[in-house]
Amino acid sequence: MYDILDFCREEILGREVEANWGAMHPTVEGKILSINYPLQEVCIRWIGDDTTKTWWKLKDIKPAGHRSVNGSPIGIHFVENV
Repeated sequence: MYDILDFCREEILGREVEANWGAMHPTVEGKILSINYPLQEVCIRWIGDDTTKTWWKLKDIKPAGHRSVNGSPIGIHFVENV
């Protein structure tokens, strides 16, 4: 998927993401706040809840419009691809 070393800091920080948690759960939008380069993780602040920040492996954030093999949109996706 994505290798954090392929992106410069300006292209990752501030990027918008959207999480689809599955059935009966809403989609949630977030913004990338910081990067942990050694672990290749990003900190996401979920919009609408200023206190919730979570760390995710960059490889687990999928391109916009990505679907699993069975067609599921569940997961975290970039809002727009670069």
